Amino acid sequence: MSTLLEQIKQVDLGNVAIFSGAGVDPDGLASSLAMKMIVESFGGNAQCFYRGSFNRPQNKTVREVLALSLKGVDETDFNADCGYTLYISVDGPGEVCPMWPDFIIDHHKPGKEASKGTDVREIGSASAILWEYCMAAGIDFEDEKGKKLATALAVGILTDTNNFKIPQCAELDFKAAAHCLQNKDYKTFLAIQNWSKPAYYHDLYSIGWESKIMTGTVLVAPLGPIPSGRAGIISDLAEKFGETDGINLCAVVAMVNSQIIMSVRISNSSIGVKDFVKIFGGGGGKDGAGVAIIDMPEPLFSNVNDEDRKRVFNSFFSIIVDKALEFAGDGARPERQLIDKEQ
Repeated sequence: MSTLLEQIKQVDLGNVAIFSGAGVDPDGLASSLAMKMIVESFGGNAQCFYRGSFNRPQNKTVREVLALSLKGVDETDFNADCGYTLYISVDGPGEVCPMWPDFIIDHHKPGKEASKGTDVREIGSASAILWEYCMAAGIDFEDEKGKKLATALAVGILTDTNNFKIPQCAELDFKAAAHCLQNKDYKTFLAIQNWSKPAYYHDLYSIGWESKIMTGTVLVAPLGPIPSGRAGIISDLAEKFGETDGINLCAVVAMVNSQIIMSVRISNSSIGVKDFVKIFGGGGGKDGAGVAIIDMPEPLFSNVNDEDRKRVFNSFFSIIVDKALEFAGDGARPERQLIDKEQ
């Protein structure tokens, strides 16, 4: 860690691009903010970039209450003449970056190394690793900026470790969380933890719960076709429905544009999330949580009416239910109600 920090200090920090993860989440947001403050403490300038969208209400809250200055990677033309002097990836591998990073700091399984330096440790959160870098760089956590950073890192650690429930939690996660929670801005932390839910959250919760299939240890809930701006709720509801007593495998399924998106939560350690989502051909998973994405030809679905979209969704949902029951060994699918409610 100290060696990589010294390497960062020695390079041109005039205009640094910081990338975080394959999508938006509190751990990536906090990690990128931490790296930005480190770069600035060394006299440099940095811009944080995100991939994906802020369609989860909690992520929107994090961005707003922390007043994060971020740009989407699609907003910038990254090329040899774009003016950035250095590329750093935090909470994500180089493969998801628009430009191959000079430095990578991550907490997932090691992949291809960065051009100049790599620090990848398989622990609970990237935020904990970036906290260690901040401490080594002499970041002051007691002033206004420091308390803002402590708040972001605390939320990042708690979110990615699922409140320290995942097996990858390391001593560094606990140590970093304790320090950040002690130095957090209480009102900001509370605002993030108690993020407000939009009205459609409750509507889709009702649709999913009323139309769910629950048999044995399996719960599969359909949301039907929903707008892309509401796609963040899929994983939120999977987390919520997965807390149901006696449920080992929970899947929440929706149709977003020309994709069937399924968010999965599995509480039985003998059932592999990655093995389950692999059945559907695309996606990924870790630590009891995963996602599967089934792509359909965009031109074919660009002008499909609502009724036909519901029919397509119901066909996929029926197959997903059968596969979930088969995978969990819970027998045949019971009769179910098709999605016919307005979203």
